[in-house]
Amino acid sequence: MIKHTPFVAATLLLALLVVSCKNSPSDNSEKNVTYPIERNDSIVGFKGCLVAGFKASSATEREFIYQKYLIKARNQEGFSGERIDLIVLPDSARYMLPVDDNGAFSGMAYDHIFIDAGTAPDLRELVLYRIKPGGVISMVFRTKYYPEPAPFVSENGSLWFYTPIEEKDMVKIPDCPDKKKWVKDGLRVGYGQRALYNLTDRMLTRKSEYVCVPLQ
Repeated sequence: MIKHTPFVAATLLLALLVVSCKNSPSDNSEKNVTYPIERNDSIVGFKGCLVAGFKASSATEREFIYQKYLIKARNQEGFSGERIDLIVLPDSARYMLPVDDNGAFSGMAYDHIFIDAGTAPDLRELVLYRIKPGGVISMVFRTKYYPEPAPFVSENGSLWFYTPIEEKDMVKIPDCPDKKKWVKDGLRVGYGQRALYNLTDRMLTRKSEYVCVPLQ
Protein backbone atom coordinates (compact mmCIF):
# COMPACT_ATOMS: atom_id res chain seq x y z
CA MET A 1 0.00 0.00 0.00
CA ILE A 2 2.92 2.36 0.76
CA LYS A 3 4.04 2.14 -2.90
CA HIS A 4 0.65 3.45 -4.08
CA THR A 5 0.46 6.40 -1.64
CA PRO A 6 1.78 9.05 -4.10
CA PHE A 7 -0.67 7.85 -6.75
CA VAL A 8 -3.60 7.94 -4.34
CA ALA A 9 -2.60 11.41 -3.12
CA ALA A 10 -2.36 12.71 -6.68
CA THR A 11 -5.76 11.25 -7.51
CA LEU A 12 -7.36 12.90 -4.47
CA LEU A 13 -5.76 16.23 -5.34
CA LEU A 14 -7.09 16.03 -8.90
CA ALA A 15 -10.59 15.26 -7.62
CA LEU A 16 -10.49 18.25 -5.27
CA LEU A 17 -9.41 20.50 -8.11
CA VAL A 18 -12.30 19.31 -10.31
CA VAL A 19 -14.84 19.94 -7.52
CA SER A 20 -13.32 23.36 -6.87
CA CYS A 21 -13.65 24.31 -10.57
CA LYS A 22 -17.28 23.24 -10.66
CA ASN A 23 -18.14 25.32 -7.61
CA SER A 24 -16.24 28.45 -8.71
CA PRO A 25 -18.21 31.37 -10.23
CA SER A 26 -18.24 31.30 -14.02
CA ASP A 27 -16.11 33.81 -15.87
CA ASN A 28 -19.13 34.27 -18.19
CA SER A 29 -21.41 35.47 -15.41
CA GLU A 30 -23.64 38.39 -16.30
CA LYS A 31 -21.94 41.73 -15.82
CA ASN A 32 -23.50 45.12 -15.16
CA VAL A 33 -24.38 47.02 -18.33
CA THR A 34 -23.38 50.66 -18.58
CA TYR A 35 -25.72 52.96 -20.48
CA PRO A 36 -25.85 54.62 -22.89
CA ILE A 37 -24.72 52.00 -25.40
CA GLU A 38 -23.89 53.39 -28.84
CA ARG A 39 -22.83 51.87 -32.17
CA ASN A 40 -22.26 53.77 -35.39
CA ASP A 41 -23.38 51.12 -37.87
CA SER A 42 -25.75 48.30 -37.03
CA ILE A 43 -27.58 45.78 -39.18
CA VAL A 44 -31.16 46.05 -37.94
CA GLY A 45 -33.69 43.47 -39.07
CA PHE A 46 -33.36 41.19 -42.06
CA LYS A 47 -30.48 40.93 -44.47
CA GLY A 48 -30.81 43.77 -46.98
CA CYS A 49 -32.31 46.24 -44.52
CA LEU A 50 -30.75 49.67 -44.07
CA VAL A 51 -27.78 50.07 -41.75
CA ALA A 52 -28.55 52.30 -38.76
CA GLY A 53 -26.79 54.05 -35.95
CA PHE A 54 -27.86 52.56 -32.62
CA LYS A 55 -28.23 54.03 -29.15
CA ALA A 56 -29.71 52.40 -26.06
CA SER A 57 -30.29 54.94 -23.30
CA SER A 58 -31.59 52.23 -20.94
CA ALA A 59 -32.64 48.58 -20.91
CA THR A 60 -36.11 49.63 -22.15
CA GLU A 61 -35.40 52.45 -24.64
CA ARG A 62 -33.56 52.28 -27.96
CA GLU A 63 -32.97 54.58 -30.93
CA PHE A 64 -32.18 53.65 -34.53
CA ILE A 65 -30.75 56.54 -36.53
CA TYR A 66 -31.11 56.55 -40.32
CA GLN A 67 -30.31 59.18 -42.92
CA LYS A 68 -33.91 60.41 -43.18
CA TYR A 69 -35.54 58.94 -40.08
CA LEU A 70 -35.10 58.30 -36.40
CA ILE A 71 -36.89 55.35 -34.88
CA LYS A 72 -37.50 55.34 -31.11
CA ALA A 73 -38.55 52.01 -29.61
CA ARG A 74 -39.60 51.68 -25.99
CA ASN A 75 -40.79 48.60 -24.10
CA GLN A 76 -44.44 48.80 -23.07
CA GLU A 77 -45.17 48.04 -19.45
CA GLY A 78 -47.41 44.99 -19.20
CA PHE A 79 -46.91 43.97 -22.84
CA SER A 80 -44.27 42.03 -24.76
CA GLY A 81 -44.07 44.58 -27.58
CA GLU A 82 -42.75 48.08 -28.10
CA ARG A 83 -44.08 51.59 -28.53
CA ILE A 84 -42.53 52.77 -31.79
CA ASP A 85 -42.19 56.42 -32.77
CA LEU A 86 -41.02 57.65 -36.18
CA ILE A 87 -39.26 61.01 -36.30
CA VAL A 88 -38.76 62.46 -39.77
CA LEU A 89 -35.46 64.30 -40.19
CA PRO A 90 -34.47 67.09 -40.27
CA ASP A 91 -37.70 68.79 -39.13
CA SER A 92 -38.26 66.25 -36.28
CA ALA A 93 -41.95 65.70 -36.98
CA ARG A 94 -43.05 62.78 -34.77
CA TYR A 95 -45.52 60.00 -35.59
CA MET A 96 -46.50 57.04 -33.41
CA LEU A 97 -47.06 53.73 -35.19
CA PRO A 98 -50.25 51.88 -34.28
CA VAL A 99 -48.36 48.69 -33.42
CA ASP A 100 -49.96 45.62 -31.83
CA ASP A 101 -49.19 44.93 -28.16
CA ASN A 102 -46.60 42.28 -29.11
CA GLY A 103 -45.07 44.08 -32.09
CA ALA A 104 -41.40 45.07 -32.25
CA PHE A 105 -39.30 47.10 -34.68
CA SER A 106 -37.49 44.88 -37.16
CA GLY A 107 -35.70 47.15 -39.62
CA MET A 108 -36.31 49.48 -42.57
CA ALA A 109 -35.89 49.36 -46.34
CA TYR A 110 -37.21 51.43 -49.25
CA ASP A 111 -39.17 53.78 -46.95
CA HIS A 112 -40.90 50.83 -45.30
CA ILE A 113 -40.84 49.98 -41.60
CA PHE A 114 -40.91 46.28 -40.70
CA ILE A 115 -42.72 45.19 -37.56
CA ASP A 116 -42.35 41.63 -36.25
CA ALA A 117 -45.23 40.40 -34.07
CA GLY A 118 -46.51 37.21 -32.51
CA THR A 119 -46.31 34.98 -29.46
CA ALA A 120 -44.94 31.79 -31.06
CA PRO A 121 -41.23 31.53 -31.94
CA ASP A 122 -41.73 29.39 -35.05
CA LEU A 123 -44.60 31.22 -36.78
CA ARG A 124 -44.60 35.01 -36.75
CA GLU A 125 -46.49 37.91 -38.30
CA LEU A 126 -44.83 40.60 -40.40
CA VAL A 127 -46.45 44.03 -40.72
CA LEU A 128 -45.18 46.63 -43.19
CA TYR A 129 -45.76 50.38 -42.83
CA ARG A 130 -44.97 52.69 -45.72
CA ILE A 131 -43.72 56.22 -45.12
CA LYS A 132 -45.18 58.58 -47.70
CA PRO A 133 -44.00 62.15 -48.44
CA GLY A 134 -44.82 64.47 -45.57
CA GLY A 135 -44.45 61.73 -42.99
CA VAL A 136 -47.80 60.05 -43.68
CA ILE A 137 -47.66 56.44 -42.48
CA SER A 138 -49.95 53.68 -43.73
CA MET A 139 -49.99 49.93 -43.25
CA VAL A 140 -49.58 48.37 -46.69
CA PHE A 141 -48.97 44.68 -46.05
CA ARG A 142 -49.49 42.07 -43.35
CA THR A 143 -48.65 38.38 -43.51
CA LYS A 144 -47.81 35.28 -41.50
CA TYR A 145 -44.24 34.11 -42.07
CA TYR A 146 -41.62 31.67 -40.85
CA PRO A 147 -38.55 33.25 -39.23
CA GLU A 148 -36.47 30.33 -40.52
CA PRO A 149 -35.40 30.22 -43.30
CA ALA A 150 -34.91 33.93 -42.63
CA PRO A 151 -36.50 36.60 -44.87
CA PHE A 152 -34.31 39.08 -46.75
CA VAL A 153 -34.63 42.18 -48.92
CA SER A 154 -33.21 41.77 -52.43
CA GLU A 155 -31.29 44.41 -54.38
CA ASN A 156 -34.31 45.11 -56.59
CA GLY A 157 -36.45 46.01 -53.57
CA SER A 158 -38.39 42.81 -52.93
CA LEU A 159 -38.95 41.19 -49.55
CA TRP A 160 -38.42 37.44 -49.83
CA PHE A 161 -39.97 35.19 -47.19
CA TYR A 162 -41.75 31.88 -46.63
CA THR A 163 -45.44 32.02 -45.84
CA PRO A 164 -47.48 29.08 -44.42
CA ILE A 165 -49.29 26.81 -46.84
CA GLU A 166 -51.41 23.70 -46.37
CA GLU A 167 -49.99 20.42 -47.65
CA LYS A 168 -52.99 19.88 -49.93
CA ASP A 169 -52.36 23.21 -51.68
CA MET A 170 -48.77 22.52 -52.70
CA VAL A 171 -47.77 21.59 -56.23
CA LYS A 172 -44.94 19.43 -54.91
CA ILE A 173 -44.18 18.14 -51.41
CA PRO A 174 -40.61 19.16 -50.47
CA ASP A 175 -38.06 16.74 -49.07
CA CYS A 176 -38.25 16.67 -45.30
CA PRO A 177 -35.50 14.38 -43.94
CA ASP A 178 -36.04 15.46 -40.30
CA LYS A 179 -39.81 14.92 -40.31
CA LYS A 180 -39.75 11.66 -38.29
CA LYS A 181 -37.41 13.16 -35.70
CA TRP A 182 -39.63 16.24 -35.29
CA VAL A 183 -42.73 14.10 -34.78
CA LYS A 184 -40.87 11.87 -32.33
CA ASP A 185 -39.85 14.97 -30.37
CA GLY A 186 -43.49 16.05 -30.12
CA LEU A 187 -43.38 18.71 -32.84
CA ARG A 188 -45.66 19.26 -35.79
CA VAL A 189 -44.57 19.61 -39.40
CA GLY A 190 -45.46 22.79 -41.26
CA TYR A 191 -44.89 23.86 -44.84
CA GLY A 192 -43.90 27.20 -46.31
CA GLN A 193 -44.18 28.66 -49.79
CA ARG A 194 -41.69 31.18 -51.14
CA ALA A 195 -43.28 34.61 -51.57
CA LEU A 196 -41.95 37.97 -52.79
CA TYR A 197 -43.44 41.32 -51.88
CA ASN A 198 -42.17 44.15 -54.07
CA LEU A 199 -41.72 47.23 -51.90
CA THR A 200 -41.88 49.58 -54.89
CA ASP A 201 -45.03 48.48 -56.74
CA ARG A 202 -46.56 46.60 -53.74
CA MET A 203 -47.12 43.40 -55.73
CA LEU A 204 -47.10 39.97 -54.08
CA THR A 205 -45.76 37.00 -56.03
CA ARG A 206 -45.86 33.36 -54.93
CA LYS A 207 -43.38 30.86 -56.33
CA SER A 208 -43.52 27.08 -56.57
CA GLU A 209 -40.75 26.71 -53.99
CA TYR A 210 -41.53 25.01 -50.69
CA VAL A 211 -39.85 24.13 -47.39
CA CYS A 212 -40.85 22.09 -44.36
CA VAL A 213 -40.38 23.48 -40.87
CA PRO A 214 -40.82 22.20 -37.30
CA LEU A 215 -43.69 23.72 -35.33
CA GLN A 216 -44.52 23.61 -31.63
